[in-house]
Amino acid sequence: MKPKPSFFGRLGFLCLSSKPYPIGASISRGSKNAGVLAPSKSRKIDGFHPAAELGGASAIFPDFFTTALVALVGRGSCAAQAQNPEDEGAKAMSKEIRIYVADLAAYNAGHLHGVWIDATLELEDIQAQVSVMLAASPVKDAEEYAIHDFEGFDGYRLGEYEGLESAHEVACFIEEYPEFGGALLAHFNDLEQARKTAEEDYCGCYSSLADYAQELTEETTGIPQHLAMYIDYRAMARDMEYSGDLFTLETGFEQVHVFWNR
Repeated sequence: MKPKPSFFGRLGFLCLSSKPYPIGASISRGSKNAGVLAPSKSRKIDGFHPAAELGGASAIFPDFFTTALVALVGRGSCAAQAQNPEDEGAKAMSKEIRIYVADLAAYNAGHLHGVWIDATLELEDIQAQVSVMLAASPVKDAEEYAIHDFEGFDGYRLGEYEGLESAHEVACFIEEYPEFGGALLAHFNDLEQARKTAEEDYCGCYSSLADYAQELTEETTGIPQHLAMYIDYRAMARDMEYSGDLFTLETGFEQVHVFWNR
């Protein structure tokens, strides 16, 4: 990966901190230690055996405690799945990107008549479904329609007068980049700029910008072993963002998408 010259030209040196931090560190967030550097590798949480905590009481009321433990363990498993970023990402990717096209003649006459359509279908198929909906209108000779609702656009809001072709192009872009497409469109509010940035300036997804600064530095700079533990990647990442060399989009817990800013 080639670094952007402007950043390294201005930097010209490694950011050193007054406290030694281990190499391969990242920022811990969402806890009482927020802002403290911790090893970036995933940490295994020690499990515990609920029955062991109950001691002799479980022997006295075996049926009650067995039922309670099964319920608690099951609830904990569901909670863990709901908070797993990978599961959330898979759920977001599987969500249908669709629009609700309403019959304006029926709407103005006090009727709710319309159809939900998968916005990633071919434009001709979308138009065909709209035509079928209008043909079944409770108002004679209905011709006008509008997009009154939408789902699955991940943070990007379709305009009030968005056409079918524009909605289709936006939906296809989000389908192509499900991890950050909607957020990137919301950032630029311009499809062409968002597409160019996704294709040319996307650096990847990291748990923090400091992790990207560390990866970029280690790939492009020879770091003396005796200085490695003193590098403050948090400060380096802050400098990269404040200088305008890049920007980030955070789409979930420890899901920071990094882009060069041109």
